Amino acid sequence: MVVSLPEMMMAAAESEPDRVVLREVSGLQLANDDLVRLADAWGAMLAAQGVGRGDPVATMLPNGAAGHLGWAGAAWIGAIEFPVNHAFPVDWIERIVRQAGVRVAVIATEFAGLWEPLLGSGALERLIVISGLECAEVWTSGGVRETVPLDPTGAAPVRADRYDVSCIVLTSGTTGPSKGVVIPWGQWEARSVSPNIPLRHRTRESVFYCPLPVFHTGGRVYFYDVVRQRSVLVTRERFKTEDWLDDIRSEGCTGTILMGATAAFVRNVPPREDDRDLPLQYALMAPVPRWVDEFKQRFGVTVYTSFSASEYAYPIVSGDHFEVSAASAGSCGMPDPAYDVRLVSADGRDAGVDEEGELLVRSVPWANSLGYWRQPEQSAAAWRDGWFHTGDVLRRDAKGRFHFVDRVKDMIRRRAENISSLEVETAALEHADVIAAAAYGVPSDYGEDEVMLAVELRPEATADPDELHRNLSERLPRFAVPRYIDVVPVLPRNHTAKVLKRELKARGITSSTWTCPDQRPAAMATATPDQNGEAQ
Repeated sequence: MVVSLPEMMMAAAESEPDRVVLREVSGLQLANDDLVRLADAWGAMLAAQGVGRGDPVATMLPNGAAGHLGWAGAAWIGAIEFPVNHAFPVDWIERIVRQAGVRVAVIATEFAGLWEPLLGSGALERLIVISGLECAEVWTSGGVRETVPLDPTGAAPVRADRYDVSCIVLTSGTTGPSKGVVIPWGQWEARSVSPNIPLRHRTRESVFYCPLPVFHTGGRVYFYDVVRQRSVLVTRERFKTEDWLDDIRSEGCTGTILMGATAAFVRNVPPREDDRDLPLQYALMAPVPRWVDEFKQRFGVTVYTSFSASEYAYPIVSGDHFEVSAASAGSCGMPDPAYDVRLVSADGRDAGVDEEGELLVRSVPWANSLGYWRQPEQSAAAWRDGWFHTGDVLRRDAKGRFHFVDRVKDMIRRRAENISSLEVETAALEHADVIAAAAYGVPSDYGEDEVMLAVELRPEATADPDELHRNLSERLPRFAVPRYIDVVPVLPRNHTAKVLKRELKARGITSSTWTCPDQRPAAMATATPDQNGEAQ
């Protein structure tokens, strides 16, 4: 069975060379034949620079055609693409490049200034700087810059099976240094047949809108999907609230994904009379907000949700198990029969109904990751006794639906009570002026943690921390009410809109932090860094 992206691209080009499969909102359109020609050319360019089968190639390319060609071109010759987050500073990039054993990187022109110092430091041997899709320069440590051809060779792509490495995707790094997840081709196949999107939506007529970055699985899985099912992907370099509705309508998109705060951003756009006049049939959301029924009614769509990570595909999905609604808000779905899942309590037993436990996952080997690139100790720690230990705390309700509670590392421990940061954040978001929230623990004078909350408010907001605290006191148990509140202009996020709590923890309590007046004052606190220099 053909499962690798290049081989599927070749098969599609042979049967339907002129069928458009990839569109950018900028107007660029690529047919199957265009993708094969360009992927072949990009692969040949890498081979000419000494890259061979099994070699890691770092990339920093825009979301869209260039980003997907970075993956397809490397895979065409059996190399392993290693996409890097656009927001990473140069010292992070150098650490990742050295740890991964990368010698050659492919980047877009706009990132050249960020990567050029790696030639001088010896971290890289060659830097391939892409301008457009058919023009490139090779930079070397000696200061040489040479324009190189991007010509197809007509060579067939390297054959690959389910167990062969497709790429390495860095974890989000929300709780510590990013790790390179080694993803086999079989995992993309597992994702593309998952009931997270019911089969009735996986047709040739489907047009999926994806503004997510290609350096995460969410930004590339839908490209694999459309090549496999012969449909269409529409991309935008980055999510823009003000353009979302017009993009969906003008591009005829039937499906899309809204991760984290992006759903709230869309909801906060003032309603229009033609909001329901859309081709959109469904939206993927994670997590599902309590106002999901309002969103469904306003835009006339069905909403699906799931639970996933780079290390595995979709072990928990809503699919057709139940209708995602306000009544099920907070649930991430029910187990996909293709996976075994367990919730294991802190004392090592299987958690019962409504008990919290760490999620453990297993499936056929190719549907999971192959470990962390060149990090055997971390791989062994994550995979134990045949199960992947996700580090996520969930609970299962009486109907068999799973609910995300928190990351194990994000759980707050105060006065012998375990507090879910998600529950504190959910309560904060129920206030009309709050558009984003992050709850986390800061060191307490009395041991364990104190609860701290950082919030973004609407531009016209009138609420102050006193009001927010009173509101939370009515919605949360006393032990979970934040002692400290920071109102910030914007929460630190990565490119998938996940809040970087480690940055907030490292910042700790500052002179502008509001402190609950009925509790004794504590000394200014900051998080203690761990041995890797990251906030614990």
